[in-house]
Amino acid sequence: MKNQALSFLLSAGVCAAYFGLLAFASLYPEIAKSSAIGALPWSIVLAMSVIVLAVALTVLYVRFANAADARADASPGDAGRWFGY
Repeated sequence: MKNQALSFLLSAGVCAAYFGLLAFASLYPEIAKSSAIGALPWSIVLAMSVIVLAVALTVLYVRFANAADARADASPGDAGRWFGY
């Protein structure tokens, strides 16, 4: 249950970043088209940032999930918790 809450929170963060990018590009098209770094417009820079954020949050979730699995492997218990009952 703890991993589900974390996955929901991180997924919501990615969705908020993505929809924030869409809102920014649609509400401020002149800024989105203007140059940020050299010839790259802000829209491209922000889109790449959303992709990097999604990968970073995925890595964060995988690390937490693997740590939880390692803790579960270290403590012997009944097999029922592996199958969700």
